[in-house]
Amino acid sequence: AHAGGWTRMENEYEERFTKAYVQQGEPTCAAGTTELTFGSTTHSTTTTPVSTATALLINPFKYDVASRRYRCQYLFLKSELDVEANQLAGNATATGGLCAGSAINQLAFWINQPISAANAQRNLQFTILIKHAPLGLSTLATFDNTVDPAAGCYAQAAGIFPAVNGAAAWHPINISPFVWDGQRNVIVEIAVTAAVGGAGNVVGGLPIRYSNTGANLTYSAYTAPPFLAGPCSPLTPPTLCGQTQAATALGDCGIFGASIYRPVVRFGGQVTTAPAATSGQNAFIWYRGGLVAESTTAPTPWSRLGNPATATPYSFRGPGTISAQNGVYDNLVELNDHVFDRAFDGAVKPSDAADFGTMRHVSINEMADHTRQNRHLPTMKGRDSWKAEKGFSLGDLTNQLWTTAETQALYVTELNDRLNVLELLSNDRPLEPGEADLAKRTIGAMEGRTEAEKAVLLKTIDQRTVTTNQR
Repeated sequence: AHAGGWTRMENEYEERFTKAYVQQGEPTCAAGTTELTFGSTTHSTTTTPVSTATALLINPFKYDVASRRYRCQYLFLKSELDVEANQLAGNATATGGLCAGSAINQLAFWINQPISAANAQRNLQFTILIKHAPLGLSTLATFDNTVDPAAGCYAQAAGIFPAVNGAAAWHPINISPFVWDGQRNVIVEIAVTAAVGGAGNVVGGLPIRYSNTGANLTYSAYTAPPFLAGPCSPLTPPTLCGQTQAATALGDCGIFGASIYRPVVRFGGQVTTAPAATSGQNAFIWYRGGLVAESTTAPTPWSRLGNPATATPYSFRGPGTISAQNGVYDNLVELNDHVFDRAFDGAVKPSDAADFGTMRHVSINEMADHTRQNRHLPTMKGRDSWKAEKGFSLGDLTNQLWTTAETQALYVTELNDRLNVLELLSNDRPLEPGEADLAKRTIGAMEGRTEAEKAVLLKTIDQRTVTTNQR
C-alpha cells in the first residue's frame, strides 16, 4: 500500500469476442450423496479384480495376504470438490461436490460384486478418517500425518467388512461429522488391522470402482499401524516391521507407494448438486478470481483474519464473490426523506419534486389490495420489473428497501393510533386534551361511519375531555 492508502489494481480479466465459453450449472446444497470422481469408470463389470499390482496400490479392501495390516490415503482436490470450479476446469458433466460449511457424515466405496460370508473380511479392526490436507499439498508422495481438529472418522473394534449383501453396491460407513472449509484439499484415509482368521481368498482385493486422476492422489502401504479402535486420530505406521498384536502374523512389511488410480468415494450429508455445464459462443469478460476490498493492512489484513485452527479466512468467499471491509456503495442510492415529508407536510421538498413528486402515500387498505393482486408491495418492484431490467442494481434495491421501511413505520404508527382510540372509546375515563385530539382525528377519518354517527362520538369525546380549569 502507498502512503495515501491507494494501491494499483491490475485488470486481471480478458475481453473475449465471439469465443467459445462454458457456463457452469447453478449449484444447490441439500441433504443427499455425491460421487467423486463423477463419470468415473468401473474397472470390471464382472467379479474379476483389477490387476494385482494396481489393486494393491489403490484398494481399500486388500485381501491378498491374510492378517495383513495396511493403510491407504486418497487426496481429493478443491477443484474437484467445488462443482463450479470442476465444470469450469473442463469437467462439464460433473454434477456433484461438497458444500463449504456443511457437514459430511457418510463415506462409501462401490464394490462390483455380491459380498458373501466367504469373501467378507472377518475379525477386522479398521478406522476411516476424513480431514483437511495442509495448504499447498496437491499430491501424495508419502502419508500425511498432520492433525486436523475438524476431522471426521469412524473406528470399528472388530467385525465383518464389507457387509454381506446379494449384489454389487455401495458400502457406506457412517462417520462423525466433517465440515469442509471450501478452501483446502481433503484426505480420506482407511487403515485396517486384520486379526487371526482374516479372510485372504481374493488376490488383489475386491473389484472396486476407480478413476484415473492423472496425478499421484493415492498412497498406501502395508507397514500398517498397530491401533485399537477408539478416539479418531491420525494413524502412524510402526517404526519397525515384525511387531505383533494379538498373536497375529504381520507377514511382509513394505510400501505399495503412490498411484494415479484412486477409488471413487461417495460422500453423504449436505452435498452440492448442479446441472451439467452449458457451452456456446458469445462475447464476455473472463475473470478467474474474487474481489476483496479492504483498508486494514496492519497488523493483519482484514482479508486474512479467520479461524486460527484451520487457517481459513472468514472474509474471502471464493472465486466470483465480492467481499468488502467497509461496505459496497452504489451512486444510485438516494435519501428517501420524501416518504415522511409527504406524510407530515403534505408535499415533498422542491428538490425531490422531479423524482418523487408524482408518488403518493398508499393507505393500509390499498396496500393490502395491491399485494393481493400484484404479489409485491407497492413500494417494491415486482417480478415483471426484475425480468425486464435483468435484476436490480444495489442502489435501486436499497432505495426500494429504504422507502418500504419508512412506509411500514407509518403503517405501524397509524395502527398504534387506532388501537389507542379503540381503548378510549371502550371506557368512560376522563381524557387529556392530547388524547381527545387524537380521538377526534381518528373518528373524522373513519370509514363506514355516517356523519351523524361521527358527530355523536365527537360530542362524547368533548364531554369527557378535562380542561385546565377542571383540574
